Amino acid sequence: MHIRHVHIRWFRGIVSLDWDIKAQLVCLVGPGDSTKTTILDAISYALSPRWSLPIHDGDFHNGDTNHPIEIQVTVTHLPPELLAEKKYGLFLRGWAPHDGIRDVPLASDETALTIRLRIDESLEPTWTVIKDAGQESKGIAAADRMALQLFRVDDGHIDQHLGWGRGSALAAMTGEGPKILTIVAEAHRKARAAVFDGANPQLQAAADEARTAAIELGVAPRSTFRPGLNPRAGSSAALILHDGEIPVAATGLGSRRLTALAIQRAQVQAGSIMVIDEVEHGLEPHRLVHLLTKLREAVTPPTAAAAGDGSDQHRYGQILLSTHSSVTVTELRAEDLHVVRAQAGKVKVLRVPDALNTITHGRAQGTIRAGAAALLAKRIVVGEGPTEVGLCRALAAHWATTHPAPLAHLGTAITNGAGDPQAIEYATCFAELGYPTALLLDADTTTDTTAAEAAGVQVVRWSGGVALEERIALDLPERMLGELVELAITETGSEQTSILAAIAARLPGHPQLTGTDPTAWVTPACPLEDIRRAIGRTAKAKNWFKRQDRGEALGQLVVRALADTAGSDLAAKLQQLERFAYADPDPDPPSKPSPNGNA
Repeated sequence: MHIRHVHIRWFRGIVSLDWDIKAQLVCLVGPGDSTKTTILDAISYALSPRWSLPIHDGDFHNGDTNHPIEIQVTVTHLPPELLAEKKYGLFLRGWAPHDGIRDVPLASDETALTIRLRIDESLEPTWTVIKDAGQESKGIAAADRMALQLFRVDDGHIDQHLGWGRGSALAAMTGEGPKILTIVAEAHRKARAAVFDGANPQLQAAADEARTAAIELGVAPRSTFRPGLNPRAGSSAALILHDGEIPVAATGLGSRRLTALAIQRAQVQAGSIMVIDEVEHGLEPHRLVHLLTKLREAVTPPTAAAAGDGSDQHRYGQILLSTHSSVTVTELRAEDLHVVRAQAGKVKVLRVPDALNTITHGRAQGTIRAGAAALLAKRIVVGEGPTEVGLCRALAAHWATTHPAPLAHLGTAITNGAGDPQAIEYATCFAELGYPTALLLDADTTTDTTAAEAAGVQVVRWSGGVALEERIALDLPERMLGELVELAITETGSEQTSILAAIAARLPGHPQLTGTDPTAWVTPACPLEDIRRAIGRTAKAKNWFKRQDRGEALGQLVVRALADTAGSDLAAKLQQLERFAYADPDPDPPSKPSPNGNA
C-alpha cells in the first residue's frame, strides 16, 4: 500500500493541508509545533482499524467544535479483496504523479481508494470511502481498514506491536494461523509455564523471525524470543513476545523500539505502511544511522537498487516518519526529506528537490547535509563563514539579555555557509524551502546575490566593499583599537612583534610600530584612518579570526563596543540582523554614514 494524498481540515493546529505524496520513504522535518506529529496522527486515525478514537475537544482547531474534523487519505496498491464490486469497487479512483486524483481513472493511473474520517461535536468518528469530490460515500468497516495494514510506532504504540493483539504487526506476521483468543484461554488455564513449554509453532516461528529482524537492527537478545503470557493485567495483548524469561516490553526503550520496528519492517516489505514519530527517540546516533539504512532497504527492492530505477517498487510498502534529529537529516537523501511549514493553520509539505528553483538536485544534497540542524529551525541566519558564525553567536548571547527570550526559544538557528559563494547557495536553498532566511556576507567580492534575494533571502552586507574584519576595524571606537590588536595576539598565539610587523607592512613607509595602542602610531604621514584599514586588512589576510571560537571572541569585543558605534555601518547592519532574528516587522532603515566616511 502507498498513501498518495492527504487532506486535513480543522484538526489540532491544522486548518488546511493538501499533500500529494510520491515517495515511499518520507521524512517530515521542520521546527517544533509545525504539525509534523499532527499529520502522522491524522493519517493513523484515518486508517485505524479501531472502532473508536481518543478524541476530545482539544483535538478540534482552537477547540472549536463548530468545524468538524475531516481527514481524507487516498491509498493505492490496495489489497485485492477491497477492490471487489461488493466491497468498494464502485468507489475506485485513479492517481497519477503529475495529475493527482481522478474520479474516473485512466488505464495508466494507480487504482486508489479515498478513506474519509469525519468527527463532529459528538466526538463520534465516522469512516467512509468517498468518490465524486465526497458526494458519494460508503461506510468502511474496521476489518477492512485493518486490511490496509498501517502500523504506528511511537511511545504510545511500541508495546502494542510486541504482542499478538488486534492490529499489531506481530499478529500480521503470524498470518491466519492460530486463533489468538483460544491460545490465550488455554495458556491461562495451564499457566504461564505451559505457554513457554508448549508454544504454538506458528507463534514461535513469528518470534524467531522477530528475533532475527531485531538482531539485524542492532538489538542484542539475551536468549531465544518466544511467546508467553503477559504479566500485565488489562494489556491490549494477553500473549506477548518474550526474550527468554523477560518480556521484550520490559527491556530498554531503544531495544523495545528497534524490536517493534524490526517486526513492522518485515511487514513493509510485504506492502504495509509504517508510521514512525520521532524516529530517533531512545536511540544512540550509531543505532539510528543503522536503522535508517535498514528502513531505506525495506522500501527498495533489490532489483530496483541494482538497476537504479523504480522497477518492481510497487510491491513494497511505505514508511512515513518524523524527526527532530540532524543525524536523520544528514543520513537520508534529499528526496526523502519533506519540509513542513505552517502559517496561521495553513500547512504545506514541500519535498526538498521539488521545492527548489535555483539549486540542482546534486547540489541540494550537500547543502542539506551541511545545514542539517538548520532544517529543524523556524528562521535561519547563514553566516558566510566561521568568523560570521562566531560573531552571530556572541550577538545572540548579548541579545538574550536585551530581549524577553533567547534565539533558541524563538527557533532561530545560526549556520555556517562555508564561504562565498557556497553561503549564497545555502541561503537560497533554505529560502526556497520556505524558511525565513538572512545571509551575513562580506562585501569584498562582487558575487551576485540577485537570485538569493529573489528567493526571499535578506542579505546583510557591509558597505564600502570590505570584509567583516575590516568593517570592525573601521568602526570600533578609538579607545578599543588596542583591544583588537591584543585580541589578535591572544587568539593566534603569535608574538606581538610579528602582529605589529604584519600591520606595518600595510602602512605607508612601513613604520616601526611599538606597543599595542594604535592611536600612538599616528603621525602626519600615517593617519588613524590608514591604521584602521591596515589592521582590518591584516586580520583578513592573516586569518586572525577565521575560526568560530575566534570569531566569537571578536564578537564579544564588538558587543562591548555597540553603545559607542551608533551611526556606523557596523551598528546599522547588526541592528538589521537583530530585527530579522527577532522577526521585527519594522522595515529596515537605510544605513547611516559611518564616522569613517563609509556608507
